[in-house]
Amino acid sequence: MLESPEGRDTSKKKATAIHLSRIRNAFEVQTTLRARVNALLSTDVPTNAPLMSIGLDSIAAVEFTNAVSDELGMSVSAIVLFDHPTLDSIASYLAAELELGTVEEAGLTTIKDDASSAVPGSTQASKQIEICIATACFWMAGSTSSDSALRQLVTRARATPSNIPLARWEAPGDSVNASAAYGSFLHIEGLTLDGGAFGISALEARSMDPQQSLVLHVGYAALVCGRDSKNVRDGLVYSNVGVFVGVEPSGLGVQEAASVFSASGGAASITSGRLSYALGLVGPCYTMDTACSSALAALHVCSTATLREECERSVSVGTKVLSEAANYGTSIAGMTSPLGRCHTFDGRADGYCRGEGCGAF
Repeated sequence: MLESPEGRDTSKKKATAIHLSRIRNAFEVQTTLRARVNALLSTDVPTNAPLMSIGLDSIAAVEFTNAVSDELGMSVSAIVLFDHPTLDSIASYLAAELELGTVEEAGLTTIKDDASSAVPGSTQASKQIEICIATACFWMAGSTSSDSALRQLVTRARATPSNIPLARWEAPGDSVNASAAYGSFLHIEGLTLDGGAFGISALEARSMDPQQSLVLHVGYAALVCGRDSKNVRDGLVYSNVGVFVGVEPSGLGVQEAASVFSASGGAASITSGRLSYALGLVGPCYTMDTACSSALAALHVCSTATLREECERSVSVGTKVLSEAANYGTSIAGMTSPLGRCHTFDGRADGYCRGEGCGAF
């Protein structure tokens, strides 16, 4: 990042001697950095925004670090922006290099580990950690997207299976079992992505598996549920939030001409990264495909990572969208019900009915 240890020590002493009287902590370093980058970009840059994503190109990055080097009296390389992409993180890093006070010491931010300090003499090994489900969001067949709607669905024993919507694929012919004609389907609007809200172009959105769209919408809703979404979204950038997704490939990417988005649009492995990248999250990011247990596996890994403090917060998402091939395959294998109903623990049981949906904790 900086010069060799010998050069860095010399620069550090020089900066301390010349500038210590007016630059005392990371906040004052941050103020200096912000003034420089605002002048370069001709806009007011948020301190938690990744500089490269808001217009600081490679040439401007060199100009910025050269100006900072002159201001602080130390040599700062442009590559420091890759490991420290926001003004907040750059300021903390440079303050540490200059052996100045931190932002926390300036009284601007207070982050304490109450769990480890609550009991005198407690250690990391003996610290008790508990996690809780703060929010749950979902979008299911039958336009079920609220706690009350889900409660009514269960208590009133409502059935959501239907014949295959014409917008999906043609009804099965005589050569396929009757059970292939049924499923619990999401409405088509539930599979439509508002790409602009996540910085995704219309061309890329058309090439995406609908499950990627569902994870973006429902996962984001879980993270901002009950809060001011704009302020929360700004605060999520560069935060240690883990994303864990359980999903099987649906094969339902809209058939478009081959493009640069073709490979990622239908890849299940990309699904968790969609949410992390769109929101600027830097916590662990996993996609799991364990067939019917994918969502449960994702929740297990999510809980484990949170308990181990690999991330400060986390979101676990499970999603499923039906495909023609899979519906026909399970029908031919005799796995699904000819009546399109699940009669669990019932003498009428004759198979199950497949369904769609997305849920996030």
